[in-house]
Amino acid sequence: MVQFWLMAFILTLIIIGVSLLFKNKVAIMFLVPCIFLLIGIVILIVSFIIGRWTGMSLSIVSISVFIASAISLIVLGVIGYIRSK
Repeated sequence: MVQFWLMAFILTLIIIGVSLLFKNKVAIMFLVPCIFLLIGIVILIVSFIIGRWTGMSLSIVSISVFIASAISLIVLGVIGYIRSK
């Protein structure tokens, strides 16, 4: 369980870091977490197709990517709100 949250935390930092590279282009900055969100959903669907233990491990990775992208969207929204003031 600790590995799951560690993976989600590291992915959150990576997504936020990549998004902040595009801080001059706000649309792309918010598009990066949305792309990772879609990647997480696609991996989740593929994990159901694969099945067994490999599918279960893929679903854990996809849920971690999903949570990390949602958290990074929230953080980037707060950063964007603070910058606009």
